[in-house]
Amino acid sequence: MGYIVGIDGGGTKTEAVLAGQDGRVLAFARAGASNYQLSGTDGLRRTLEGLVGELLGAVGGGEVSVLCVGLAGVDRPQDREEVASALRGLGREVVVASDGEVALEGAHLGGPGLVVVAGTGSVAWGKCGGKVARAGGWGYLLGDEGGGYWIAKEGIAMALRALDGRGPETSLGGRLMDHLGLSRLDQVVRWTYREPRPDRIADLAHIVFEAADEGDYVASDILYRAGRHLGELVLAVARRLGMEGGIKVATVGGMFSRKERLLPAMEEVLGHLSPTFSEPLLPPHMGAILLGIKRLKETSTTHEGNP
Repeated sequence: MGYIVGIDGGGTKTEAVLAGQDGRVLAFARAGASNYQLSGTDGLRRTLEGLVGELLGAVGGGEVSVLCVGLAGVDRPQDREEVASALRGLGREVVVASDGEVALEGAHLGGPGLVVVAGTGSVAWGKCGGKVARAGGWGYLLGDEGGGYWIAKEGIAMALRALDGRGPETSLGGRLMDHLGLSRLDQVVRWTYREPRPDRIADLAHIVFEAADEGDYVASDILYRAGRHLGELVLAVARRLGMEGGIKVATVGGMFSRKERLLPAMEEVLGHLSPTFSEPLLPPHMGAILLGIKRLKETSTTHEGNP
């Protein structure tokens, strides 16, 4: 009897758990970012191989029956095939899902509902009446509005607009200079382009929240717009699933640690659907465990049906 390993990998951190086939958690491990669109399949393999080794070491060794990974950047079939091939051998079976799918599974224990993720990036998923739909998750160059990268990027951009005289005054420029140790605000351009990794830039999102807390209008407006973008993701999914009211929305990801700054604008967008916002019932890495258990049951049923 082997173990199930569930992994939730995003643009900033990767969390992994090892569980028995009854779902009981036996070990936990954490690593840095694991978006394969940025690290490539070789980098992803190294990160996850290290995590699996750490988990098995914590329980004295053994075999992984199912490795279920929920990753940012694997929303398309070709991506999943490439990742599954790269991870071959880390478990008897490898299940590849998106980070939003494992978040949805954990948020509502596999039942109907919606989830919106705002970490480094952003995406929404939903399940209703046997149908599943998603919106967003197109990456930092093409979308991810309302996520940490987008919030930080907008903060930098608005500070530079103020420097030019093209935008309203804001404390964001001074805050960025203090945090990054810059003597002039225009040096933030070199800092940004020297290593434009999404997780590195997303780390600056807290500056926007702090400025908003102290009454900075520009920062508050960025967070208002972030909330509306996240609400629009949820609305798009709800429409595709034919949801008409009383929707249940679980909020996942680091940006929702300050949900009081995001939920009011989301409620403006979703008010006619009478949304109820909540914490997920289980975190995304446990959603991966639930998907792994489902795969084990499917495999067992298939084997039992064969002569």
